Amino acid sequence: MSIDVSVFNMVMFASEALFLITVVACSYMFELDDVQTARLSQTINAISLLGSFYFGWKTLPKVPASHTLPIDPSTGKQQSLLSHGFFQIWKTAQKINTEYSKGLRWFLVATVFAEAAAEAFAIVAVVYMDEELGMTTVQIGTFFLIGIFSLIPGTFLSDVITARTNPNTSWKLSMLSLQATAVIGALLLHNENVFPGGYIWAVFVGLNLGWFYPAEVRIRCAKSFF
Repeated sequence: MSIDVSVFNMVMFASEALFLITVVACSYMFELDDVQTARLSQTINAISLLGSFYFGWKTLPKVPASHTLPIDPSTGKQQSLLSHGFFQIWKTAQKINTEYSKGLRWFLVATVFAEAAAEAFAIVAVVYMDEELGMTTVQIGTFFLIGIFSLIPGTFLSDVITARTNPNTSWKLSMLSLQATAVIGALLLHNENVFPGGYIWAVFVGLNLGWFYPAEVRIRCAKSFF
């Protein structure tokens, strides 16, 4: 399982790096401003997602339905897939709340906040580097490129710490480390020391995010935790 998680994260991070390299290279070659770079990145993103979705959908195996939709007593007809889907989600939520109240319930609550914080970090960092540090689009792209490459050793760091502790403890420590990295960077960085200070900060941000995501995946795979 450890090898599978590491390989999965490396493929994901490599794809992100390729996308970022493409956007930064185009922005530099064509001398695009912030708005034009944002439009370019969203265009590439939309095209790649549509193509990936099409091929992914085509390669999915054809599996026959394992259940038939229940009959709606009010109409005497089968329930629609949409309404029955929401009903099943509600039943699952109720079961988690009653039967898995000490493990799975709190893990899902923690995931909601932890994922939101990790995803929001990139958005806030862009605004901070642009407005407070005065970095250009290419420089910000380089920051994230360094961060993405730092994700790879971060996954190995996650393997080591998780092996010496457990997935739950490793995930908690990764969140604390990421918070400390964000606060230290915000306090120490300013216009005069953004180079190379900003890029050094990118390394530590990448290491922490590379530690965070595999640790979270391993908790999902640890059935004994729930």
